[in-house]
Amino acid sequence: MSEGEEEKKMKSEIISISLSKALLDKVDGIQQERSFASRSEVIRHCLQTYSKDLEQSARADETVGVYIIGISYYSGKTKPGDIQDIIKDFSNDVVSTNRIKVSQSVTMLLYIMKTNINIASIFFEKLSAIKGLIDKKLFSLKVSI
Repeated sequence: MSEGEEEKKMKSEIISISLSKALLDKVDGIQQERSFASRSEVIRHCLQTYSKDLEQSARADETVGVYIIGISYYSGKTKPGDIQDIIKDFSNDVVSTNRIKVSQSVTMLLYIMKTNINIASIFFEKLSAIKGLIDKKLFSLKVSI
């Protein structure tokens, strides 16, 4: 690559954007919290991070991993059918289910999935919407498959 081509590559294009007051306040907060030199630097960093996240997300569809999803709920406030309906939709991905009766009124469910992160996340979000939920966690295991 010639010096002229390198210079062109290094030059930045200037763009202008408008931000709402709330978003601008967040940018200013990030700037102070992380000691960025300017708002522009914060916005560049955020765009680079977002771009990397999109690339990783695209690759996540192709990568199979093992995920553990745990939920605990009040037994009296949650309908077992609600949970079963969700599990049916993901039956090809759930490889193991464990039910633990923590107390008279609290039950914990652990699901082990072999799938990609996008499917595991959708399953997790659907379980998270169950009425009577106390807590929820999604764990990823580094396993070569």
